[in-house]
Amino acid sequence: MPRLFPAALAALCLAASLAMPSAAHAADPAKVAIIVGPVGDLTPTYLHLAEAAAASAERHGVAVARAYSPNATPANVLAAVADAQIVIYFGHGYGHPSPYGGLNPAKQNGWALQGPRARGTHADSSADGTLEYYGADWIVANARPAPGFVMIYSNTCYAPGASEGGHPTATPNVAAERVSRYSQPVFALGGSAYFATDFDLGASALVDRLLANRGGTYAQAFTADHRYSPYALTTQAHWLSPDRQVWLHRSLYSGDTPNWWYAFAGDPNATPLASWDQTLPSVQLVAPGSEARIPDAFTLAATEPILG
Repeated sequence: MPRLFPAALAALCLAASLAMPSAAHAADPAKVAIIVGPVGDLTPTYLHLAEAAAASAERHGVAVARAYSPNATPANVLAAVADAQIVIYFGHGYGHPSPYGGLNPAKQNGWALQGPRARGTHADSSADGTLEYYGADWIVANARPAPGFVMIYSNTCYAPGASEGGHPTATPNVAAERVSRYSQPVFALGGSAYFATDFDLGASALVDRLLANRGGTYAQAFTADHRYSPYALTTQAHWLSPDRQVWLHRSLYSGDTPNWWYAFAGDPNATPLASWDQTLPSVQLVAPGSEARIPDAFTLAATEPILG
C-alpha cells in the first residue's frame, strides 16, 4: 500500500534543502551609487571618470544614483548610497598613516564632500569650509548601502596604499595599514569587498567586470585588469580583520617610480552573486493536496530560479 504524500514530501524537501547552497542566486544588483567630491580644477576630470563608470553600469541594466560636486552634500550622498550594491567614490583622500598626525576616524578613511560653507562650486578647501572630510565613523553611523556591497575608491590619495604626490613611496606595511583602515568601515557596514584604483578608467573597468561576471570571484575581477602583473602583487592579512586579505599592487603607472596604485581587501574567493543575494531559496508544495499519494504528479515552486 503506497504511503501518503507528506512522508515523501518531507524526504524530498530534505534533499532539496541539502542541495540549496549550490543553487543559482537570482537577485541582480539594482543600484550603483557614484560620489564625486569637490577637487577644485580637477573636478571636471573626475566627473568624466565618474560618467564612464556610470555608463559601464547602465550598459548592464543597472540604475545609477549620482551625487556629484557641486551637489555632493552629505544628505545627497547618503540618499544615493542607500541600498546600493556598488558604491564608487572619486575625490580627495585623507588616510592613515599620513603626515598629518595620529589616527582620526572622524575625518580619515572616508569621503571629502561639500562642506558647510560650500558656494555651489567645486572649491575644495577645508580651511574655509567649502570642503569637509567625513570619516569612517560618520560613514558607519549614517551610510546604509545594501548588504554585501562592494566599495570602489578611484583616484583617492591613500586608498590604494599610495602617498600623496611628492611624498616618498610607502613601505608595504604602511600601504597595507592604509588599505586596512580605509576598508574597515566597508566591512563594519556588512560590505563584501573593497577595491581602490588610481588607474585611468580603473573604476569603469572594475564595474564592468563585476557586473559582467557576477559569479566570478573578486580575485578574478582584480587580476583581470590589463595593467595587472602577478609580479607586482604582495598580500597580507588584513590588519583589522584577520580573516580577510589585503592585496597591494606596486607598479609603474604615473611617473617613473613604482607605487601602490591598485588594491583589494576582503575574501578573494567570494563572489558578487553570493554576496549580494544572501538569502537561500526555499521550496513550497503547490499541488496536489496533502492526501495525495506518491504515484500522483506534484508541483513545487521555488522562490527563485534554480539551476539543476
